Amino acid sequence: MAGYDARSCSGNGIPANASFLRASVTRPIVRRQQYVVTRSLLRLAVDTNGNQSLEVEILDGDRVRLLQSPRLSMPPAFAGDVVEIRRESGDRHRLVRVLETRWRHHSWLIARGWADTQNASSYFAAVAAVGGKHEILAGGLLLVHLPIASPFDAQAELDRYSSSESPES
Repeated sequence: MAGYDARSCSGNGIPANASFLRASVTRPIVRRQQYVVTRSLLRLAVDTNGNQSLEVEILDGDRVRLLQSPRLSMPPAFAGDVVEIRRESGDRHRLVRVLETRWRHHSWLIARGWADTQNASSYFAAVAAVGGKHEILAGGLLLVHLPIASPFDAQAELDRYSSSESPES
């Protein structure tokens, strides 16, 4: 974060004037299918710049469920999504498209150290309480995955838990 100065932080380690960059992706649910599941670590080409090894559930020869989100991907894909893959060579596969998702995905850049605060722990607990999950990639990208039908407002709650005061006060 440019201009980060610990002296200008509130008690939770977040600068008082900090803002969170936000992006959300919601895709329609495609007919859910039943699969025989095998967990594996798979090397996926998720964009034109390289490969990532991701934990997946293998559903069949060309479909997997991502158990963790890639740092970047084209098309955008996140943990929990069922994606179509194509074998390219050896143990390398390419992500072709997202087939099914049961989640609304949100992402923010967070201040260094915020994820280790009590407010962050409380926010993560609130996300889990509504059936959601969270991931932190590269130490500063917060991903929140919520059930599509959940009324939980991830942005408003993040704002509340990242304010200078504890939300319980």
